[in-house]
Amino acid sequence: MKYVITESQKQTMSDRIYKYIDNLLPSNMTVVYAYDSEEVIYAEKMEEIDSISFLNNDYYDTEMMIYLENYWNDTPSGEIRKNDSPMLDIGSRIKGELDNMFGNHWKEPFLRWFYHNYGHELPDGVKIKTIVSY
Repeated sequence: MKYVITESQKQTMSDRIYKYIDNLLPSNMTVVYAYDSEEVIYAEKMEEIDSISFLNNDYYDTEMMIYLENYWNDTPSGEIRKNDSPMLDIGSRIKGELDNMFGNHWKEPFLRWFYHNYGHELPDGVKIKTIVSY
């Protein structure tokens, strides 16, 4: 049997996934900028920042991390990762829950949620290219 999904149904599904994500993750995580694994103040060395961590509750509980192009070294695998960066790495617990609930349909609503809540924390011009879970 074949089903046709209308645009309004797609939007409703996207909105429900967004709401689920909004209930799953806090919108007030601590944001930590790093340069060569050392924390830096946001305005300091902005062009040299290589990663951004999003920490929940306990300072060491990383929920998400962004790897920027300059995070990766100049090896063949590093070059591939540079091309896929900025790369948003979400925790396996979060990814597993979203995969189980929504298959691969959660990524677009997740990015919408992410930019709504944390887009102002990103350096100018940073747009996520890839979502991963290591």
